[in-house]
Amino acid sequence: CIKNPYLQIINANMGFFVLKKSPIKKFEGIYMSNYRKLSIEGALLNKQELYGYLEKLAAGHTICQKSNKITYPIPRMMENYEVIKEVYNLLNENVKNKIQIHPAGEWLLDNFYVIEEVVRSIEKEMTLKKYKNFVGLSNR
Repeated sequence: CIKNPYLQIINANMGFFVLKKSPIKKFEGIYMSNYRKLSIEGALLNKQELYGYLEKLAAGHTICQKSNKITYPIPRMMENYEVIKEVYNLLNENVKNKIQIHPAGEWLLDNFYVIEEVVRSIEKEMTLKKYKNFVGLSNR
């Protein structure tokens, strides 16, 4: 494993980390044009503060040529999927028994097939062999 001097650039350029300019919106009486605020552990960060936070966070990471099989995410995904499937089955029972369910439960009943397809696809495509060839982060 080696320290990665470019990791902060990689993280800062990933779309889900960088807050992009938004059109002017009225939010609780405040007009926001240059940035949106993001809550991280109770702190509100503007774009510059978030960028600095990410650089500091990334600087503390060490990268390895390959990912560790211990961090393989598929078993955890399958555990989560089983919980979602149990909730789906419970909601189906409630509907059969004419028990009213929350709109979020209705959404799950309507869209469970999408979750099933995505889980199957990820499970098929993300083999342990492929995963181990990804660049990984090591713990210090």
